[in-house]
Amino acid sequence: MNKMGVFGGRKRFIVQSKLENLKDTGSIMDTDMKILAYFKHRHTCKRPRAPRMPITCYWIEARTTDIRLEAIDGTLLGEIHEVPPPLMTMKLKRKWEIYNFKKELKGIVREKPKFIGSDWVLENIEGKVIATIKGDRKKKDYEVQTKEKQVIARCYRDASISKDSYQVDILGSEIDLFLVLTYIIVLDHVKSAWVARTGRDI
Repeated sequence: MNKMGVFGGRKRFIVQSKLENLKDTGSIMDTDMKILAYFKHRHTCKRPRAPRMPITCYWIEARTTDIRLEAIDGTLLGEIHEVPPPLMTMKLKRKWEIYNFKKELKGIVREKPKFIGSDWVLENIEGKVIATIKGDRKKKDYEVQTKEKQVIARCYRDASISKDSYQVDILGSEIDLFLVLTYIIVLDHVKSAWVARTGRDI
């Protein structure tokens, strides 16, 4: 069974970042505001992944976000796990790993620091960049593009929907719908800085 069949071949969605009646939960809806899937996030603290760390780093953890994508009946569609930087410095890249319902790694969203802020790119499991964005991520006004500059999705605000929602138009590409939607969900959750805690806080 194709778990992504819950989206029924649709090309236009409304993403609601926050539901009033469900804490830490957003939704993907059709254009009639019918909920097709939920994404639920929770914050955890994780140690950096590194084979060798200075002894002073062993008690440092980063606050990260994990996201579960579910159909309305609770069936798992996929998971997204934020990975803290290898060492706790602002210069090192963070990433989010995207898994399907079989717990198979399907893609990675990686931070690309720049002079002001960061870009976040979508990579396949071989580490090749397959999509980037152009526009304002924070204002939900951007395009998702392939490396060849083909526009594969558009995200934008619409005055007819709530301030916690935005529209997503899927224009089609070789990148499957699951990766495009999960990439957009990650872009909704990335922050400009990570939060760390030490052994004193644990």
